[in-house]
Amino acid sequence: MVSDMDWGSVAASLPPQAGLIVWHQYADDRVHALENDGDAFGRLSREHQTTFRGNDFWTLVKTLATGRTVIVTSDHGYGVSSSFTEMPDGPTQFLRDTFKARRSLSGEGDLGSGSPPLALRLDTRRGPHRIALGRRKWKVPGGFPKLTHGGLTLFETLCPFVEIVTRDQADAV
Repeated sequence: MVSDMDWGSVAASLPPQAGLIVWHQYADDRVHALENDGDAFGRLSREHQTTFRGNDFWTLVKTLATGRTVIVTSDHGYGVSSSFTEMPDGPTQFLRDTFKARRSLSGEGDLGSGSPPLALRLDTRRGPHRIALGRRKWKVPGGFPKLTHGGLTLFETLCPFVEIVTRDQADAV
């Protein structure tokens, strides 16, 4: 199930079966809405504190945890690209021409020159992809996003998770 509904509506729409995968668009939507905000990371952090402490979110978690083990995670991490290093003109041209203001794209192609490398190609089941390496940003029309994902910095690939087991489930084990 993929949803952008409010937490309570998602909770009310869940079937009573086990083995559910629920992907909510909240975090991605907020990152993209704030990606050019001057204090994007701070604002996103404050919003997350309010959202994930709220009764509506915890009602969803409790509903999900009834008769199930719940794992809350993400499909990728996010980088605070406003703190990335501005690239000099030489590599900037390659990065701008190749990636525009993104951190990854599908297809084969040039990986740039230099050491350390500017990009990496990954061959996946969905075909080849090129991914920008490192904490780098480059000048693009309209400016580089303040928050980003899709590259290979630690925070763009780190996906922490929380496992929630109710007392009933823990007692049964």
